[in-house]
Amino acid sequence: FVMLITRPRESIVTPYFERFAEPLTGAKDIVGAIILDFRALDTLFEITVFGVAALGVYTLLRYASREAGDIEVTVIEKVKLPKTMGIGGIHSSPFVRVLAYVILPLSLVIGFIHIAYGHDQPGDGFTAGVIVSLAVGLWYVVFGYRDTKRLLPWLKSIELISVGILLIIITGVISAAITGILFAPVDFGELMGFEFPKNFHFNTGLLFEIAIALTVLGGASLVIDTLGRPKDIDLESLRIVEEISEMEKLGQVTRVDLSIGSEEE
Repeated sequence: FVMLITRPRESIVTPYFERFAEPLTGAKDIVGAIILDFRALDTLFEITVFGVAALGVYTLLRYASREAGDIEVTVIEKVKLPKTMGIGGIHSSPFVRVLAYVILPLSLVIGFIHIAYGHDQPGDGFTAGVIVSLAVGLWYVVFGYRDTKRLLPWLKSIELISVGILLIIITGVISAAITGILFAPVDFGELMGFEFPKNFHFNTGLLFEIAIALTVLGGASLVIDTLGRPKDIDLESLRIVEEISEMEKLGQVTRVDLSIGSEEE
């Protein structure tokens, strides 16, 4: 703050962005124009660093997870674990499950709005990726590791990071082929003669926002996936847990019976 108020001269770049952001890029949001158009190459490097940092965090957490005895993915796929191991143990609350089912698609809608209109108003691909990542984290808490992986087969972290970075590179190459300038702003909808809702543009900015959101979601979910991996347990204990779960469903045993039995032992 002190450096901003005591700078020896007025900024030269800021007036330029204020004057030419919308005429040159079509963006009403100056921040969006700077990130996605004027400094698009910097943005590519930034999300690449983000993806690499997520892989680094994953590597450290994965090492700690193995040392702690967490179950490997291959074992989880082969062994039948109890249906739900979320915050409620074997049986999480139906109310909490419904809440999780509602929050995830709602977060996807909000994230899409941030992506679609972030070029003209506050909101961008980064915030969209964070919003969806928080909803995915809730699923890990409510449904547990195995059910989340089963119910969300599209949540493949490495693939999301790879597709996000690759999408930005492809967009930059296409814009260079059309304009002769790498990462130059291009409105594909206008070129193809398509009509979209007001303030929605199918352009390089939209593809950039999607790419950023995919990279952020992939990086965050990679870390959440490692933190949510279940602890290794004895297979005999697992069999007993499954039998008790089936008996509870059939009404042959209750949690009260189990607590009494444990006290008598």
